[in-house]
Amino acid sequence: MELSEREKKILFLICEEYLKNKEPIGSRYLWKKYKLPYSPSTIRNIMSDLEDKNLVYQPYFSAGRVPTNEGLKLYLEHLLLDISSNDTLYFDEKKYLKEDIFKEISKTLSERTKLLSFSLDLSYKDAKIDFIQLIPLSKKQYLCLIFLNNGQSIHKTFSLPYNLEKSTLLYIQSYLNKFLKNLSIKDAYLKLLKLKNEENLLLETFREIIKILASSCENFYFYGLHNLIENINNLEEVKNIVKVLEEKEKILSISKALLESLKSNLSIILGADVDKEIFSEFSFVVSKVKQRGNDIGLIGIIGPKFMEYKKAVRYVEKASNIISSYFSE
Repeated sequence: MELSEREKKILFLICEEYLKNKEPIGSRYLWKKYKLPYSPSTIRNIMSDLEDKNLVYQPYFSAGRVPTNEGLKLYLEHLLLDISSNDTLYFDEKKYLKEDIFKEISKTLSERTKLLSFSLDLSYKDAKIDFIQLIPLSKKQYLCLIFLNNGQSIHKTFSLPYNLEKSTLLYIQSYLNKFLKNLSIKDAYLKLLKLKNEENLLLETFREIIKILASSCENFYFYGLHNLIENINNLEEVKNIVKVLEEKEKILSISKALLESLKSNLSIILGADVDKEIFSEFSFVVSKVKQRGNDIGLIGIIGPKFMEYKKAVRYVEKASNIISSYFSE
């Protein structure tokens, strides 16, 4: 859509002020605050032209203007181009294990922004299994350690209905290493699923290893649901989001679709463009996480459609850079 420089200026000021005050913005208010070089009546005419283009609207007679979704999108595109990266932004950077970095940085992102944060960790997707170790912990309980060729490791406990002798445990461990070495997590999972004719002792252990592999292929984390509740008045809208977050397959599908749809590393997406029924009053600020140029995940926040975008963008960009740095070492 072609806009004159004056139209862009007025549209962006309306959006900027509305995000701060959540009140319709009048022509006289803009004229006085920004000492604009054109009169209030000229500003009103520009606002009327913007309304004709469906970029702003008047919520009631004689009120100021409020940005529409289309107007807000144009402003957010401008914001992403105009905003400067802030490397000095405070972000508590402790030293984490590589396998915990998505989870921990998501938690910190929520604390800093006071919004709902989320991340999709696909860093295990292409890593190959280097070595599997099974360690007895207590009666009928075991630790499975899976070391990957990218320096990460997976560690999960599991239980069996019986005790395994040390020699049996070593035999199963040796079998798994021979059978799964140099396979990706997904391929190892699929290969174990095909095993049906092995003895029960092996199959019972394999079922537990399958669960571990399945839960490690794609990890989704979210934090700060209480922040969302505090920012949104309509509890029904919050309930809908909670329901989606609790359905792992659905939220994974939404997250992966988001990742695939991103045209740039850092994006702002209006919720109505993700799912109109669930997210219409929300927005996503999201960033890809990369390893040597490849996408290995996503991190972002979900907040009210009219939130403080500048702060959210800076924090999401910082969070993404921190995670990516762990995978470039």
